[in-house]
Amino acid sequence: FGLSKISDFMPEDAQTISKGCIRAKSGTVIEDSGVREEIDRALIRQFDLLPVARKMVMEELANGQQN
Repeated sequence: FGLSKISDFMPEDAQTISKGCIRAKSGTVIEDSGVREEIDRALIRQFDLLPVARKMVMEELANGQQN
Protein backbone atom coordinates (compact mmCIF):
# COMPACT_ATOMS: atom_id res chain seq x y z
CA PHE A 1 0.00 0.00 0.00
CA GLY A 2 1.44 3.37 -0.95
CA LEU A 3 0.42 6.96 -1.33
CA SER A 4 -0.79 7.94 -4.78
CA LYS A 5 0.69 11.43 -4.61
CA ILE A 6 2.90 13.61 -2.49
CA SER A 7 1.02 15.75 -0.01
CA ASP A 8 1.90 18.87 1.92
CA PHE A 9 1.45 17.02 5.22
CA MET A 10 4.71 16.62 7.10
CA PRO A 11 5.20 14.26 10.07
CA GLU A 12 6.29 17.15 12.25
CA ASP A 13 2.85 18.72 11.65
CA ALA A 14 1.17 15.86 13.54
CA GLN A 15 0.12 16.45 17.11
CA THR A 16 -0.91 13.96 19.76
CA ILE A 17 -4.24 14.72 21.40
CA SER A 18 -5.38 13.04 24.58
CA LYS A 19 -8.47 10.83 24.56
CA GLY A 20 -10.01 13.09 27.21
CA CYS A 21 -9.76 16.06 24.87
CA ILE A 22 -11.50 14.12 22.11
CA ARG A 23 -14.25 12.92 24.46
CA ALA A 24 -14.84 16.46 25.70
CA LYS A 25 -15.43 17.73 22.15
CA SER A 26 -17.36 14.82 20.65
CA GLY A 27 -21.06 14.17 20.92
CA THR A 28 -24.25 13.53 19.04
CA VAL A 29 -25.61 15.79 16.34
CA ILE A 30 -29.35 16.15 16.78
CA GLU A 31 -31.04 15.23 13.52
CA ASP A 32 -33.30 18.29 13.25
CA SER A 33 -30.68 20.82 14.40
CA GLY A 34 -29.59 21.73 10.87
CA VAL A 35 -25.97 20.85 11.64
CA ARG A 36 -26.07 17.68 9.56
CA GLU A 37 -27.26 19.62 6.53
CA GLU A 38 -24.49 22.18 7.02
CA ILE A 39 -21.91 19.39 7.25
CA ASP A 40 -23.31 17.74 4.09
CA ARG A 41 -23.19 21.03 2.20
CA ALA A 42 -19.63 21.74 3.35
CA LEU A 43 -18.45 18.28 2.27
CA ILE A 44 -20.18 18.59 -1.10
CA ARG A 45 -18.40 21.90 -1.73
CA GLN A 46 -15.04 20.74 -0.34
CA PHE A 47 -14.91 17.61 -2.49
CA ASP A 48 -16.49 19.29 -5.54
CA LEU A 49 -19.42 16.87 -5.51
CA LEU A 50 -22.12 19.29 -6.64
CA PRO A 51 -22.66 17.54 -10.02
CA VAL A 52 -22.94 14.16 -8.25
CA ALA A 53 -25.30 15.52 -5.59
CA ARG A 54 -27.44 17.21 -8.24
CA LYS A 55 -27.67 13.93 -10.20
CA MET A 56 -28.68 12.06 -7.04
CA VAL A 57 -31.45 14.57 -6.33
CA MET A 58 -32.74 14.36 -9.89
CA GLU A 59 -32.78 10.53 -9.68
CA GLU A 60 -34.72 10.67 -6.40
CA LEU A 61 -37.22 13.10 -7.92
CA ALA A 62 -37.66 10.85 -10.94
CA ASN A 63 -38.14 7.79 -8.72
CA GLY A 64 -40.71 9.67 -6.64
CA GLN A 65 -42.72 10.53 -9.73
CA GLN A 66 -42.67 6.89 -10.89
CA ASN A 67 -43.98 5.54 -7.57
